[in-house]
Amino acid sequence: MATYGAHSRRRMLKDLGLKVSRRARSTDYSMQSKEDAEAQVGLLEALPELDSSGYESFEGSHSVARDFGEKYGRQLSYKASTGTSISTLDGTVAGASCWEDLRYVLFVMILGKHLNILLVLLPIGYVAAAFDWSPTAIFLINFAALVPVASLLGDFTEELAVHTGEVIGGLVNATFGNAVEMVISIQALRQNQLVVVKNSLLGSIFSNALLVLGCCFFAGGCKRGFKAEPTFNGVAAVANTSVLILSALAMILPPVLPTKLEEESSDGYSLLISRIAAIMLLLLYIQLLIFQLWTHKERFAGGGDGAEETASIGATAAVVGLTGCTVIVSIWSDFLVASIDGFADQGNFSPSFVGVVLLPIVGNAVEHIAAVTVAYKEKMDLAIGIALGSSTQVAIFVVPFTIVVGWIMNKPMTFCLPTHEFVLYITMLIVVCQTVSNGSTNWIEGSMLVMT
Repeated sequence: MATYGAHSRRRMLKDLGLKVSRRARSTDYSMQSKEDAEAQVGLLEALPELDSSGYESFEGSHSVARDFGEKYGRQLSYKASTGTSISTLDGTVAGASCWEDLRYVLFVMILGKHLNILLVLLPIGYVAAAFDWSPTAIFLINFAALVPVASLLGDFTEELAVHTGEVIGGLVNATFGNAVEMVISIQALRQNQLVVVKNSLLGSIFSNALLVLGCCFFAGGCKRGFKAEPTFNGVAAVANTSVLILSALAMILPPVLPTKLEEESSDGYSLLISRIAAIMLLLLYIQLLIFQLWTHKERFAGGGDGAEETASIGATAAVVGLTGCTVIVSIWSDFLVASIDGFADQGNFSPSFVGVVLLPIVGNAVEHIAAVTVAYKEKMDLAIGIALGSSTQVAIFVVPFTIVVGWIMNKPMTFCLPTHEFVLYITMLIVVCQTVSNGSTNWIEGSMLVMT
């Protein structure tokens, strides 16, 4: 029996891996038994010894590929490009030593994305801040440099969530999924940029609930000649919008309740009420996680194929990656925040514009693209979970967290918003609640959200 060369072996295995991966995304699979899976691994390891006719006959035997696909399709393509071996059946990449984890992170997670070319701006941004370049240059360079870091932070978060299970994974996603916004907010608090903090968090809510959700609805509705009406889990959407409405109550109470008090004490009472409301919202967020991930998790289950998700790197590598990304964000966001005033002055921008429009892009750009992509693939539950779920996380987790941190740092961070911003927030809630109330959508509702 003829033997393929190294290049042909890898190409053959890569072809099979891609076929398996494509089939795995659209079909329901289940591993019948450990023995069957081990036999399938043996067949895959024997592939380099097959000749062309043997490979074609194996390719025609789709039953092996179908059973094996979901759990190992992703790793097969990785094996083809790196030469690693698959030998375990425990839900992780086989032979996931520190060296192989490092190779996967470097060649797949970093070098495998075109967006990560912006990482070359990290040292340039550091030099710009160290040598006092113009505020505009410092802001723009560090702004662009943090976008791929935010993407990597999301990738490592997903990998760690696979290892920790549903409940802990939800907490991991809640904590690190908005890590960029939280770190930027803390850095801005340290420099007394309270207006920028409020506007950046408010802008994050607006961009997710209006722009991203609207683009998702439009992308899902434009299929089949703009006649598609994608459906989604109404329970999850209503739960998110109800919590957003409650967050509006927390925003209106601090400035309204102390109005009958003496002028000199009203600010103190607004601050006290904001801190109490922040604690209540954090407790509410914990209860929402318990509701979604434990007591009523079956009502939030998506309509996917139910296949087991597989980690590509070990838990230790994911934790190290998360820690490294968080450290990078904490340092470079300090440069970014320090240049806001000069950038706003040179560009004739208001701090509100920088906070509401520009800063949310850093933490949400990659997330926005992902949401629209899955919506176009008619995975509307996942898209809404990314868009509307992120708005909910910011409103009842990140904002209260920032107020509590400001309390610790002795900064007067409150829920109080200018009247026009609060009116915009209420208007956003009305429009979003109306569009998600019936569990289905179309392109015109998406366009309406974007225009709003």
